[in-house]
Order: sequence, then C-alpha cells, then structure tokens
Amino acid sequence: MRWAKYARLNFRGFLAASVLLCTAQVTFGQKPDKGDDDPGYRPAPSANVDGDVQALPIDAPPGSQVVVVAIDRTVELGLAAFVRRAIEDNPDAAAIVLDVNTLGGRVDAAIQIRDALLEAKPRTVAFIHPRAISAGALISNIIMTEGGTIGAATPIQAAPGGQAEAVGEKMVSYMRAEMRTTAEANGRRGDIAEAMVDADVVIDGIVETGKLLTLDTDQALKMGMADAKAANLDEVFSILTLENPEITDVEPNWGEEIARWLTEPTVSGLLLSVGMLGLMVAFYTRTVGVFTLVGFIALVLFFGGHAVVHLVGWEEALLFLAGVVLVVVESTSRSKPGCWQTQ
Repeated sequence: MRWAKYARLNFRGFLAASVLLCTAQVTFGQKPDKGDDDPGYRPAPSANVDGDVQALPIDAPPGSQVVVVAIDRTVELGLAAFVRRAIEDNPDAAAIVLDVNTLGGRVDAAIQIRDALLEAKPRTVAFIHPRAISAGALISNIIMTEGGTIGAATPIQAAPGGQAEAVGEKMVSYMRAEMRTTAEANGRRGDIAEAMVDADVVIDGIVETGKLLTLDTDQALKMGMADAKAANLDEVFSILTLENPEITDVEPNWGEEIARWLTEPTVSGLLLSVGMLGLMVAFYTRTVGVFTLVGFIALVLFFGGHAVVHLVGWEEALLFLAGVVLVVVESTSRSKPGCWQTQ
C-alpha cells in the first residue's frame, strides 16, 4: 500500500495553496459605481478647531536639548523603529523636530510613527522640507518651507499589471478615520484630513468630488493645517523661541539602516516571493540545490529584517526553522523510498 505517495501529493497541494495565499495581494471590497449626479461625501466639521492647537513658542530655558530626526526616503517599518528609538532615548528633550521629506510608504509604518509621536513626552514638531505626501499630517505642530506640499494620503496597492491603484473602501474608510482623529487630536480640521485620503470627500470652496486634496504651504497656513513658514532649521528654532539650543542629530545605526532596506515594500515582497519559490522548487524536485539555498537566504533576510523592527518573535523563527527541517527531510527521502511505504 503506497499511502504515503498520495499523502505527499495532497500535502504538496496544500503547500502550494498556502504559498499563493501568503503572497497574494489582499483586495478589499470596492465601492459601488456612482451616478453622475452623486454629490460625494461631506464629512462633519470639527468642533475643536482653533482651540486645541499647541502654541508654537516653547517654554524652555536657554541651551535646552532639541532632537532632530530626518524622515526621508520611503516610510517603512525600519523607519518606524528608528523614530520610536529616537523618541525613547530622549525623554527630557525640549522638542523633537522631524525634518520631513518623503513621498510616503507603508500604511502600518506610518501609523506606528503616528502612535509614537502622540505618546511622546517632548513637544513634537514637523518641519516639512519640502514635502510630506501620504501620512505627513499626523504630527502636532507643523512648520512648512516655502513651496512645500502636504496631503495625497490615500492608500494604494500594486495592480496585476504592476501599476499602482487605490485600495477598496474598507482600507480607505480606516485611513480616513485615522487621519481625522489624529488631526482633531491636534486641533486640526478633520474634514480636510479626510479629503487628503478619500477622493469622494467634498468640501465647498476647497475640494470637489473625485479630487484628492494636496495643499501647498500658503494653503496649509490659510486652512490651519500648518502653523508657520520657515526656510531652514535655524528659522524653525527661532519660531519655537528656543535660545541657543543643544541640537542632537539622531542617525539610524547600521542595524536600522539594514532593516530599512529589508522592510522597504518592494524589497520585502521580493524576498518573500524568492524564498517561497526556492522552497517550492526544493519540495517538488526533492533536492537541496542552489535554488533552495537562495530561497533560504531570502527568507532569512526577510525574517531578520522584520525581527530587527520587532515584528518577528521566537514563535515565527521556530516555525520557520521547523519548515526548513521538513523540507530537508522530504528532499533527502528520495534516496530512501522504503521509508514511505508499507508492505
């Protein structure tokens, strides 16, 4: 009776299905088609505007510590871990100034940065220099350089043809609520924050349906989404009334730099795909060769990068090692066919 042969085939089918489920893009529910006369979504105005924005001048003695953190390149999980460390290592600073210049990135990473900023003890100030596309409006005080831009925070995903497209209503609704609550927590207009996420939002005189809202420096100042204009960090310190501040430039260490590269969305997805492909080749050919080695290295880099940013624990690592051991056992069983059969 060769029961093991059929069991092995069934398990291969299960593994193939699991790989497809793990690597597939998640497609959320799409919005229904709207007619030409659809008026769009009109969010309620915020009740706390003009009352809860912290005043820019900081009451701190001369020579107080000011921490400067650069938010550049893609927003990914390595950057989120770096920002959290910079905040936790400087709890007594008078202010943490984020020098922002990014086109956005991962939604989960942006939310982690948002949470770290809201929990920070020091005053957090964003110096948008020159752009904060995506979730750049999630900070208490905002100072923008001349010609800066802020907004266009709708989440996107990769389409089958490689083109970027907006996700479905489920994710848009979540991000819309995140942006609104964060803006209102800092005394900003929640409806404007929503218009940066959802193209269906309509605000009379500001944005019409079908258009995502992006503000330049003057528009952001006029609408209360920014507090001041500055050309450089020295002017930012002057606006904050910080006299002779002790400036601490926080730089990512080598581990965080590697983690930033490994958790960058494109690199992370590529590593996972190559790793799963290598395991599938090893499983179907029942040999451990170059493809298996490349796949193993790709998965080690994938899990290692996520471990640095505390997204992988011992449980995931042990499951990964157990899977590798099972693949090796399956591959080496070819030379011992009798162990899979019963007489």
